[in-house]
Amino acid sequence: MEKNLLKEKLEKRPSKTELIELNILNNLNVAPSLQQVTTSLQKSIVQDTLKHAINDRPGQEHLLNQNILHYANISPAIQSASDSLEKEKKNDSLRKSILERPNKSELIDQNILQRTNVAPSLQSTKNSLEKCILQDSMKKLTNERPEKEDLINQNILLNTNIAPALQKTAIELEKSLKNDSISKCLLKRQNAVVTNEIQ
Repeated sequence: MEKNLLKEKLEKRPSKTELIELNILNNLNVAPSLQQVTTSLQKSIVQDTLKHAINDRPGQEHLLNQNILHYANISPAIQSASDSLEKEKKNDSLRKSILERPNKSELIDQNILQRTNVAPSLQSTKNSLEKCILQDSMKKLTNERPEKEDLINQNILLNTNIAPALQKTAIELEKSLKNDSISKCLLKRQNAVVTNEIQ
């Protein structure tokens, strides 16, 4: 019976590879005199890796900016309650904004919306067509406008050969010269009529 019990235990015991994987036995590929050194080297590699990972981990400010941490001054135990309160606060603010937003007639009065019979989906097309029509009419008007010399001759545009500061004075002088020449002509005519009457 003891033989059977011993035989059962021997059959149930783990193999060498299982013991190595569970870190019960050291790696058999390494000489027994070097196994302790190998183990300590592996531990130091793991420690160095952990030190680098801890040193390179992002700071609290970075986690707050990335929205991983929510609040630096709130305990993690109440952060979820704080998050739900913040969400409700935003929802209330949004509801208030929606209730206070201007209606369609106010937007039309403020020239934000246009009063039109065109469907909203066609509004942008209508606006672009109106813009094209306006551009075409402006091109036509600029092509048909009179030349600069014609405008100067019709006294619509001032003479550009005179400095702008002197143009008003030049116009007044021209008027007075014309008035003088008209007065002289009238005086000559009057004198001629009087002379004819005397003879």
